[in-house]
Amino acid sequence: MSASEVGGAGPEAAVVPAGDDGSETPPQQQTEEQLSALRENLARKGKNSYYYAHDRVMDTPSWDGRSAPRRLATTSATKPAPKKAEKVTDYAWANEKAKVKIYVPLEGCADIEDDSISLKWEARCLDLEVALPSGVSRRLHIPSLHDDITGATFRKKKSKMIVTLVKKDEVTWYDLTSTNSR
Repeated sequence: MSASEVGGAGPEAAVVPAGDDGSETPPQQQTEEQLSALRENLARKGKNSYYYAHDRVMDTPSWDGRSAPRRLATTSATKPAPKKAEKVTDYAWANEKAKVKIYVPLEGCADIEDDSISLKWEARCLDLEVALPSGVSRRLHIPSLHDDITGATFRKKKSKMIVTLVKKDEVTWYDLTSTNSR
């Protein structure tokens, strides 16, 4: 008894086209074109087909079902942005004949590694940055010293750091910073 004899082909009934000899073709031997309603609709209606956009054949390799995950790209891990250094505003200084000493209070200064201390200087500029073990940086920046210097060094004490500036000329400094720019 065929599907048409029972009352027509319902949605679950499969119509299998006949082979060349009039017999039904088993589903394993049917071509993809015969099995695909999408392809059949495209062949019948052409550009007016509802599925016209799906007519493109992708020129990509097919998945073999065994492919392992692949690395698509590698990037380097970004370092966290360095925290902005806290500005040192509390310090003292002393004028001597050939030197000027700056006293910067820092608790636990003796335990700080020398690699964590950066002292940069120019003739009339000083920049001291200390990276503390807690991850915070402290910075003393004096962009305009009172007079020219020829060197700068630092020493660590228990609770303070002493920065010694060597004067170019043995003149008295009445202020650490200059009010006029040369």
